Parts: sequence; C-alpha cells; structure tokens
Amino acid sequence: MEGLNISEDFIRELTESVRFLFRLFEDDPDFEDIDLDDVKAFTHRIGDFIVSALASSQDASKEEGRRSPSRRRKNTDVENLLSNFKEDFLKGVIVGQEKAISEIAKALRIGVKKLTYSKKKHIVTKMIFAGPTGVGKTETAKVLGYILKPLGYEFIRVDLNLYRSPESVWTLIGSPRGFVGSDAGGVLTKKIKKSPRAVILFDELEKADPLLHIAFMTLLDEGYIEEQSTGRRYYLDRGIIIFTTNYLSDEFARMAEEEDPETELKTRHILETYFNFPELVARIDRVVLFKNLEERDLTEIARRVLSRYGKEAYAYVLTRKHLGLARRYGVRAFIRKLEEEALEDLDKELEASSKLLRRVGSLRPNR
Repeated sequence: MEGLNISEDFIRELTESVRFLFRLFEDDPDFEDIDLDDVKAFTHRIGDFIVSALASSQDASKEEGRRSPSRRRKNTDVENLLSNFKEDFLKGVIVGQEKAISEIAKALRIGVKKLTYSKKKHIVTKMIFAGPTGVGKTETAKVLGYILKPLGYEFIRVDLNLYRSPESVWTLIGSPRGFVGSDAGGVLTKKIKKSPRAVILFDELEKADPLLHIAFMTLLDEGYIEEQSTGRRYYLDRGIIIFTTNYLSDEFARMAEEEDPETELKTRHILETYFNFPELVARIDRVVLFKNLEERDLTEIARRVLSRYGKEAYAYVLTRKHLGLARRYGVRAFIRKLEEEALEDLDKELEASSKLLRRVGSLRPNR
C-alpha cells in the first residue's frame, strides 16, 4: 500500500457502496442466510484498509517531497553534464586517443538526449571499445566513472576472462533456484542492486561464455538484470554500459586511423561474424575504435610516469629503449618497466648519497 494515492471521490463511492450492501443484507429477507457479523467484519476491514492506505499514501507523499527535489536535481545534473559533455578532461588523461574520445563524448550526448524523449531512464548508452591491448580502453572507462562519481555513479568492472564456462556464468547472474549456491545471489545483480547508477565495464567480451551473451540481452534491451534464483529484476538508473574487446586488434587499430565513413558498418559486420550473435552487436549504440599509440604518445606517458620520481628528463631515452616492449605488450608493461628503472636509479642515487655522507663523516676531526 506504500505510495498508494486514493482520491476522496473514490472513498466516498466505496463507503456508500458498503453502506448499501450492509442495508441490503440487513433488510432483505432473501439474505437471511448471510451472517451479519461477517458482513460487519468485512466492512470494518475495508474501513481499516482505507485508513491505512490513506496514511501510507500521505507518508509516502511527504517522504517523496523530502527526497524528490534532491534526486531530481541530481538527475538534472547528470543530464546537463552528459548532454554538454566535453572531452577535454578525458583527452587530458588518456593519451593519444583523441578520435576515440570524441566518439565517446558524442555517444553520451546523443544518449542523454534520447532519454528526454523516453519513459525508460535506465541506460544512457551502450558501447564497445575495440582495439589493441594496453592502449587505454579500460582506463578510459575508469576515468569516465571517476568524472561521474560526484553525481552518484559507481564504477563496476567485470573481468569476463573469469566467466569462460557455463557454470561460471551463474556466479555472475545467480544460479537458478534449486541449484547449489542459488541462495548466494549473483555478483553483478548484487552490485546493480546496490548501485543502480553505474558505469559498467565488461572487459574482454571475446573471452566470455556465449551463454553470457544471451544474459546481456535483457540488460541491453530493457536496462535490467534478473536474479536467476528469485526472478527479481534490478534496473539501472541512467547507466552506461561498456564492453571491450582485443579481437582483431591490429586490424581495428588500422581502421581507427582511416577516414572511412563505412568504418562503423565494417566494424559491426566483423564483430557480428566473430561472435556469431548479431543480436548482441545490434543493441550496441556505438563501436569505438582505439588506435596503436605512437612514439610521441609513449614519450608523453613516460614523462608523466617518471615525473613522480623526478626523472622526467629521461622520458625520451627510456621510451626509445623500451619501444619494442610497448608495441608488443602494451602500455601496462611499458609503465612497469619505466617504474622499475626509475626506482632502481633512485636506489643507486640513495646508495651513492649514503656513501658520500659516510665519507664526509669520516673526515671530521676528532675532538
């Protein structure tokens, strides 16, 4: 009954109907077999229901009045931010992917404008980030979550490498009733229940079991995930869904640098063929291609990493030294190597400083 709104006209009509029935049962001889005590009890239950419903409705209205302005303001803030989304901050953090970030910003702006014409406010946009490993796909999703955090968004990352088998899929969306672990609930359903407003990253789509692709359909279509053990539906609230894939990374990286108006169509066709599930790709709003990072991009990344250790002057030299590593294994391996060398160099400097201090100390005259 919580949140139930009952008009006064309805209450008057219902009350008159109950009174009429009561008089009918009491005065008409055809109703002698009816137990009047039962009828009176019934009317009292209806009266109690009306009073309770009215009280609940008033309480709910007061509570809504207290909460709605804040929530409406937050919803408005989200829509204002996304409808006027500027990619400058993302471009300042993510190096070398200006074209991809412009595509993401466009998808967000279009998505939130669509929401203004839709009754369903579950999903802003659904994207696939495609391209080589270690060029900023995952980091871009994380930064987007960080930007939206003040507006109530949580960042949820699901590593699909962990869901390669049909059995593992149930740990994500919950086991059907009667199966072992069905009472534990799914990892994803619990997260969406706790944080319906979220940027959800499904990392490495190509490694997930095909059964999971089917489970994604209702999430992409209707904006909810269903807990298999209970049948309960947990809806997103202006969620942003991102998939990443490293499939055909070199091909997609090459396509990312082309100025071909057919690129989006070609990319979708490749993904539909690979996943053998065109229905999934058809529900994606935009496929964003990430390119390989150039040497100047890697040098800028090296400068940022080494500046933490006061070694930014070595950025160019170390980038040249580890360029092959970055090309083959991506930025993560490149950054790890830079940090190792910076720390090793700092250790050498510290050891040299300690030796110098010991030598200076030994030269002090004895008193």
